[in-house]
Amino acid sequence: MVLDEDEDGKVKSESQEALHPGKLEMNFEELLKQKEEADKRCKVEARKKKMEQEKQEFELLRQEMGEDEVNESSDTVSKEYEELKKLKRTGSIQAKNLKSKLRKSSS
Repeated sequence: MVLDEDEDGKVKSESQEALHPGKLEMNFEELLKQKEEADKRCKVEARKKKMEQEKQEFELLRQEMGEDEVNESSDTVSKEYEELKKLKRTGSIQAKNLKSKLRKSSS
């Protein structure tokens, strides 16, 4: 073990010289800061992924709802169309009946 004397007159061994207390504390603080930053980045990235996934799920649900609405509206239109055709037929029949009644009564 080699002993050296520094400017202040303190005696240090080689192992003590390698580990300056201020430097060790600074390294610990830097490592802690880096770890906190890494955790923060990880959390931000996880939030981004979750938000992107929710966006995709929402878009998929919206598309499915849109398709359901289109199907429902086309079903409604086709039902209304059938009703109109029936009314037209019955209306035509009623009009013919009235026409024939009018002819019979005027004759």
